[in-house]
Amino acid sequence: MKGERGQLLVGVILLLAVLAVIIPAMVTYVQNEGKWSVKQQQNSNAFQLAEAAVDRGYQKITESTGTWNNMQNGTQPAGYKFDNGYYDLSGGSYTVSITSGPKKQEVTIIGVGRDRYKKEARALQAVYSNANLQNAAIRSLSGVNISGVNVEVEWGSIISNQAIATAGRRHPQFYSAGDITPQDANLGDPPNTDSVQWWSYYAGIPPAPFVDFAFYKASAQATGTYYATTQNWGPTCGNATSCNTGNTYYIDGDLNLNSPGIFIGGTLIVRGNLNLPNGRTGQGAPTVPLPQSAWKQYGNDWAYYIGNNTQNACSIGWHDTTPGLPATFPGLNSTYQSDPTITITFSDNKLMVNGFMYVGGNLTAPGGGGQTKVAGVAFVAGNVNLSSNNFCVFYTDAAASSIVTTQIFLSRVSWRDVVLPWPSGAGP
Repeated sequence: MKGERGQLLVGVILLLAVLAVIIPAMVTYVQNEGKWSVKQQQNSNAFQLAEAAVDRGYQKITESTGTWNNMQNGTQPAGYKFDNGYYDLSGGSYTVSITSGPKKQEVTIIGVGRDRYKKEARALQAVYSNANLQNAAIRSLSGVNISGVNVEVEWGSIISNQAIATAGRRHPQFYSAGDITPQDANLGDPPNTDSVQWWSYYAGIPPAPFVDFAFYKASAQATGTYYATTQNWGPTCGNATSCNTGNTYYIDGDLNLNSPGIFIGGTLIVRGNLNLPNGRTGQGAPTVPLPQSAWKQYGNDWAYYIGNNTQNACSIGWHDTTPGLPATFPGLNSTYQSDPTITITFSDNKLMVNGFMYVGGNLTAPGGGGQTKVAGVAFVAGNVNLSSNNFCVFYTDAAASSIVTTQIFLSRVSWRDVVLPWPSGAGP
């Protein structure tokens, strides 16, 4: 009997010892859980306030083209450089910074949110781009017909509101609100894309940029490069011996080019038709960078892109030399970017335009040779008819990002969490 009572006493003592350990731990856990719940709520509030800050920044950059242009010139708007705290939401406060970059025609918005008790701060960063032509080497509001021998469009896509005739080319990417022949052999019946190179009857054609013609006309008038009537140029550019100036050349009429052609380093605005000769049209030899996203245009022609062919477009030997270049096409969703230092020199002195080119009428390159080239972007309101031999367009980011418009169309490039404290300039 005494032995049983002794065993029971030992059991009670062990139970009390266990409870003495567990109960304080449970009390501590419950207390901490309450703190964790409060902290989580405060953290969530701060995150939502950071989202509100980015949204406020977005509304600011879209309020006018003047605001956008000022930011591109390095001017931060007052109240949007971590110099003001906003208290219009019940959960706490937030502050915003807007800066230009990291690339041309891009802005970076950073929003910092802080809960009402000033315990938690969260920060978000978003980059927006004014993608006027969305990596398009040729943007046509009418149709595009490619029929010439060795006519190539490199590094950027062809986008058209009407039909595109590709003559079976395997690059670049083609987007059309109409038919794309011969790729789309069933004339409108699904499937209307291979999801790599061509998209016909495509509902996602981006809106065409609203070019600020008043700006370009005034710029040309200021430099003496405005022409009120139809022009016939070649071998010089208008009344100048050289047009590699970075200026705007604005023609209120047609532009007829004669061999051996011209070289404009800058912007060419032709409100009428642009007619190229049956022969050479260009005289320039600039060096331009290979766009880091050019690889996306070669999903069905990867061997061409990486240089397995013996000769690339229009007698210009080029390919991506980035270390670690994928041996096969990595897919459109890949994060691959080519080396930003890769440049291509047009050493044959046959480049016609290095920059933005607008044609209000038709762009016509008739049959014959010449090896004429454009480096930049070509925006054509009329038809694009490329039946000339050896005519090439090479897309450049610099030309696309330089377009001045009366409206902006923003797309989000990136969005991510960043670690930042509440800025001192935004107030206590």
